Amino acid sequence: MDNSELITAHKVLMVMLTITSILLVIKLYLYILTWSIAIFAYAMDTLYDFITDATALWATNKALEPPDADHPYGHGKFEAFARVFIGFLLIFTALEISIESIARMVSGARSLEIPSKVLNILTGLIIVYIIMAMTEYIFYKRTKIKVLEASMWHYFTDPFSTLIIMISLMASSQGMYIADPLAALLVCLILGYSGVKIIFETSPILMDAQIMDPEEIRRIIRKNFGSLVKDCHKIKTRTDGFQYYLECHILVDPNITVKEGHDIADKIEKVIRRSFPDKQFRDVIIHVEPYEEPHQD
Repeated sequence: MDNSELITAHKVLMVMLTITSILLVIKLYLYILTWSIAIFAYAMDTLYDFITDATALWATNKALEPPDADHPYGHGKFEAFARVFIGFLLIFTALEISIESIARMVSGARSLEIPSKVLNILTGLIIVYIIMAMTEYIFYKRTKIKVLEASMWHYFTDPFSTLIIMISLMASSQGMYIADPLAALLVCLILGYSGVKIIFETSPILMDAQIMDPEEIRRIIRKNFGSLVKDCHKIKTRTDGFQYYLECHILVDPNITVKEGHDIADKIEKVIRRSFPDKQFRDVIIHVEPYEEPHQD
């Protein structure tokens, strides 16, 4: 992976982190103005955005560090570990706010006084979130850095959350008191879903799950090197969340020299990298083995 792409992603995340910290302060201010449980849940969603962007920023910093004696495969998985922690934190937060929302519904939700400036601020937040999402989309398409994609999709959902909050506040101010805790429960549902989604998406990275189709790789090798490679097997792929790792064994004519076998492996590596331009490979390791004709009884 070109370090310039990670540096670009790092700068984008730094800007997003700064904006998100400002949005968090604004939402806490709105909560103090209204004491709305829905806005409190809304603010916790932004706190999650802040932690996520801070984690992504830290992860891109770690990914820029070269492999060392203690981490020969690099530092990409630091981000995956942090994301799993964030996922569980989101689920816990959603449960806590849901309990408080249900308690308010049972005890009798109170009327909310909603100053007109609250709705004006929320309208402005919708515009800000759209700009943030579009900015990350542009830089994700340019760099293909996955952490930008994950952050981008969350910002795309924020305008809808903001709209839900606005509707609930207008309804509460008109006497539909239950609208506020109901909106909080909807936001909690989004938070909880996000937490579960993060855990399920990140677990394959931590478990080194197979992330590419071995048969597709085998077909590419046989198609391009059919006369030189008799077969290939033990095809393994994984990712650290930033880059991809591929390993496979090829069977070649046992009479060729070591240099010839090495040259074939080099050519296969180049073909694989060209065949998957959307994948940023850190390592493509080709093991060369002698081919033996099956014995006939």
